[in-house]
Amino acid sequence: MSVLAHRYADRSRRVLIELAAGTGDDDFRIYLVRVIALVWPDEPDARQFLEDQAAEGRSDRVRATARRALEYVHLRSSLGAEEGASTTG
Repeated sequence: MSVLAHRYADRSRRVLIELAAGTGDDDFRIYLVRVIALVWPDEPDARQFLEDQAAEGRSDRVRATARRALEYVHLRSSLGAEEGASTTG
């Protein structure tokens, strides 16, 4: 999945956001939340999605995962990519 996300970044980001926001299996949605945070931490629509899921996700587990993903994104941002922030978590 991550290979496709990198190769077709804009399209795959939108599709994965839609899938992660949908009504599918929580485990799959949690996986997608993590992928979105790791692959596109600097994209405004990805951040907005994470914020929305952290506040209004369909399950406690998805909300908790989105909150942790946002913490990762904020930490990565505060460290700056040039200072060695990992994009693989």
